Amino acid sequence: MDGRDEPGHDGLSDVVVGKFNMRSYIYRALFEPGDRRGNVVVTFPDVPEAITQGRGEADARVMAEEALGLALLSYLERDKPLPKPRAKGRELIDIAVAPDVATKLAVLEAFVVAKPAQ
Repeated sequence: MDGRDEPGHDGLSDVVVGKFNMRSYIYRALFEPGDRRGNVVVTFPDVPEAITQGRGEADARVMAEEALGLALLSYLERDKPLPKPRAKGRELIDIAVAPDVATKLAVLEAFVVAKPAQ
């Protein structure tokens, strides 16, 4: 068991880097064959805006990381809370946003939380 299906695992975790805590943003993705031979389509059950494809699984992973990051950034830019990572299933694969995007998300989240009520 890798912990993803245990209670309390929400895909958002703090990672200690030197003296700093950095949050990681991990969501589960579904990889499926595309319409064209060799293409792989990637969707995120918890982030329906993040849909992409790649030529083969390795390319699809890279594209999925980018699509997830852009979709999550769009939530915060629209003053919406990030969706909670809840998807479960053996067919799903963990995808984390790139560290630079995770940093942007953490900063934007801090501003959203600190923003006074209108």
